[in-house]
Formats: sequence, structure tokens, C-alpha cells
Amino acid sequence: MNLQAFRRRLALAGLVLSSLLLVGRASADEAIKGQVLGGGAPIANSKVTLYAATAVEPKQLAQAKTDNEGRFEVRATETPADSSLYLLAFGGEPKVRGGGDNPAIALLAVLGSKPPAYVVVNEMTTVASVWTNAQFLVGATLKGPALGLRIAVTMCPISLISRPADGARRSRTRSTAARRRPWRTSPRSLICCPLVLRE
Repeated sequence: MNLQAFRRRLALAGLVLSSLLLVGRASADEAIKGQVLGGGAPIANSKVTLYAATAVEPKQLAQAKTDNEGRFEVRATETPADSSLYLLAFGGEPKVRGGGDNPAIALLAVLGSKPPAYVVVNEMTTVASVWTNAQFLVGATLKGPALGLRIAVTMCPISLISRPADGARRSRTRSTAARRRPWRTSPRSLICCPLVLRE
């Protein structure tokens, strides 16, 4: 009898702990810092919006404007369980070729359920995100079943192609080495890859 009571208490404690962890994940306040680039140069005054995609309409979690260097910070609050986070950057003033306000700019980065601390939103992340999430995109709206969204994110992890400036230099060095030895290609030199290889 004592063993059964102990097992029941242990199971109850496990249930309470797991529910607390789920609630903690849903209300976590995570900061996502990043930069919006176009043609390798910053895009100032771009409206960056963080969404949580689920099977229903996506939920807007945060919004920010980029500074003169294209940098932004958004906070993921009240993230729904089984959601995939994504960033949309609209409009702005690109610093490449003189710039000027360009309302036609639309860039995307699908981050998944656990976003990186730093992300670059640019043409590469847009192509990668659209390619892997095409079946879940309707205009600028991303929605679909949780499993499908998770699979799409693992097909092309944005963290492999979205790097701050010092990471881009390292990636370029590896890419040059990979050209000399084509049989040793780094996964970071690929835009999208169905398999994520460990280095």
C-alpha cells in the first residue's frame, strides 16, 4: 500500500511539474534581437512584426521599428503552445544605393518554436522561409498544423543562414575552403538543406 501511495504522489508531482513548465513556456518573455538587411546593407525604419503561427490565424506578439542600422528588438510574450514564430519586415529606407523610403519591401524569417537570440532578416531568409513553408503561406499569413510547421522549420533552419556580421565572415571563410575541397561542404554554406549535418 505504501508503494502504491508513493507512486501516485510521484505521478501527481510529475503532472504538476509538467503543467508548470508548459505554463512557463507559454508566458515566457523572450527577447529576440536582430537586423533587417537588403542587398547586404541595413534597412532603417522597417516595421518588424513577430507572429506565432498555429493551425488558426496567426497571433501578433510584438512589433518594432528598425533603427538607422536596421537593428530591432522584439519580445515574445504569451507564446501559444505548439506555435512557430516568424518575423515579417515591411517597408523602410534601404541604405544601399542612396536608399529612400520603399514601402514595397517585404521580408520574412520563420524561426520555429525556439527562436535564436539574434536573427538577420534579409533576402536569403525570405527565400528559405518561403521555399520550405510554401504550403502554409497565404500572402503574409502563415498557418498550419503544428507538426507540419515544425517539419518546415527543420528543413531550413534560419540559424544556419542568419548570422551577425562576425558569423558571416566565418561562413565566408568556410565557403572558400569548401570550394577548394568540394567533398567537405559546411552546412552553413548551404541556403537550405533537408538534412542538418553536425560539424
